[in-house]
Amino acid sequence: MEYLEELSNVLEKRRAWIEESQLDKLKERLQAFYSAYNALYLFLIQKGALKEDPYKNESSIEIGKIHIPKTSVFAESTKTQDLSVRLADYDTQLNILANFFPLSLDALDFGKINLVMGLVKYIDWSALTPESDYPVTKAVAEIKRGIMSGKDSSALNAPASLAKIAIAILGCLKIVNHFNREFYKYELRATLADCLTPENHPTPGEIKKRLAAASPNKTFYNELAEELLKEDYSPQGAHLREEVLRSLRVAEEKHKTQVSNRYLLMDGIQIIGSISSILHTIEEKFDYNKYLLEDPEPSFWVRLQRFIDKMMSKQPKPAVFEVEYEEPSSKAQTEEAKPIKKRIVYEEMKADLEKKSRNLAKISFQGAALIKFEALSDEELLNFLERAAKGISNQYKLLIALDSFFKTKVDEKYRGQVKGIKPELSAMKNAYIKATEKSAEYTALKEAEEIRKWLPRPQQEEENREEPVEANNM
Repeated sequence: MEYLEELSNVLEKRRAWIEESQLDKLKERLQAFYSAYNALYLFLIQKGALKEDPYKNESSIEIGKIHIPKTSVFAESTKTQDLSVRLADYDTQLNILANFFPLSLDALDFGKINLVMGLVKYIDWSALTPESDYPVTKAVAEIKRGIMSGKDSSALNAPASLAKIAIAILGCLKIVNHFNREFYKYELRATLADCLTPENHPTPGEIKKRLAAASPNKTFYNELAEELLKEDYSPQGAHLREEVLRSLRVAEEKHKTQVSNRYLLMDGIQIIGSISSILHTIEEKFDYNKYLLEDPEPSFWVRLQRFIDKMMSKQPKPAVFEVEYEEPSSKAQTEEAKPIKKRIVYEEMKADLEKKSRNLAKISFQGAALIKFEALSDEELLNFLERAAKGISNQYKLLIALDSFFKTKVDEKYRGQVKGIKPELSAMKNAYIKATEKSAEYTALKEAEEIRKWLPRPQQEEENREEPVEANNM
């Protein structure tokens, strides 16, 4: 059949176009979606709105295996615990989807597309209100309204970012799903060629029986069988078939546009920005630890001296702490890391943390500074990302040292009350690793592009050569 041959040609080109461009976009958007959600999820844990699931990291990650977390109504008595478990599971599933799920046309069948769509739409980020009919969306909206304030503007913008990325992901999935529908109908025609003839007008039921006999393992979709029959046998058939071909055709590109990997740099910068709320939490914990260090139950004479100093508006002496940390040796790996002692003026350190937290908030999710970053060149973005990552690395070492200082220097009778920052340090380390991976990936792709410019292109002569005219067209 002439239509079947033409359909085969356009499907082949459509497949190549999707595999060359759309699947990469889908991968990028899924990773951006996970990064944005993961940062928000960690923020909610740090705020105490969620409980960290102790079994979250013990669940095995199976490539290609994803599921949608529970969506049922919460029991009020266990709502916080149940929501914590569901959102931890959701974080794991998005991680699998973004980093371990095989994105190919063969893997993305109808069932897998429905699963991916279900995960992306698990929380309705575009309508995040306590009046939502969806239990998880409603619960997350209630948390957002209850704990977020102006100083958490970066986290407040997270739902808007997630809603925007979700629309882009669903757009990619729509393209893949459309191809799958038309390819299914093509395979159905090819498999049942003897049944689908101009003289024979079978019913969907007859097609189902024939398909079961010819391909027992192939799923039958009644809706697509009805579409096929309308296209092949209805009075509007010619128009419908042309519409199918038109929807599948890929516009010819004379010159391939250069692919930009700029999104990697922007993702890395936003990941660094997500550390803003972490620094704010660390500052609050350190303030409490300093309070314990200075003795919450001072003697009468100490209290009297503090009262006199206050009456005379005498500024208290700066709190100076001597901390120690190890700096890896830049020489042979056999050399031990050298301990470095550093004098920290607590008030200066606190002011620096506050400043860093404010600045990082501007570049997380949809912070105000991100608009300015769009105007920068790729090289400027890369330099900024590398400097920011290095700054976080240096800050991380000092925070570890100060955490250790409080745990060992606070009086033993208060030591059990010292607030550790292990979860925050872990989140900082993960953000730093992810950001440096984005930077490294961008650099590697950039170098590969430069190498390709110098490679010989023997196919160019072939591309510019005109196709021979067929004999029957002469």
